Amino acid sequence: MESAWERYFEWMRGEQRRVLTEQGNMTALLSGVLEKMIQKKFAVTSGYVYSVDGKMTECSDIVLFDRMHAPKMRAGHAPLIPAETTGVVVQTLEVLTDKLLEEEVLHLRDVRRLPKLTQRGFTSGLPVATPHPFTLGLVVVGSSEMSLAEIRDE
Repeated sequence: MESAWERYFEWMRGEQRRVLTEQGNMTALLSGVLEKMIQKKFAVTSGYVYSVDGKMTECSDIVLFDRMHAPKMRAGHAPLIPAETTGVVVQTLEVLTDKLLEEEVLHLRDVRRLPKLTQRGFTSGLPVATPHPFTLGLVVVGSSEMSLAEIRDE
């Protein structure tokens, strides 16, 4: 028999899904919140992150970058964002599966490994004195088919 707590928890999960569904997809919802919260020096967009040696990642769902040091470049409709100006890359998923988790983590790894041209030169990810030495990678999920234990063990 289900406890009152379990029934409440299931009701809350359904309510959260309903609210998220009514407000649009996760990427649009999170982008809107971030645009309102961050300073005007930074920008929020989806696009491709590229490095000075010509490497470019797949399109990222949300990229927070320093707009003051990023030239306005595009690949079709999607912006091109220099790795040096990229502070955070967020990949959003409506439903998390083990295959999607692996794909998103590999994408974030590729973004973080892009070489950056900094005050000390070409670094390939070595720590240096620069405003943006590293890029933070996040995966934000609406719901999951996996338990926390399964995610931890992946």
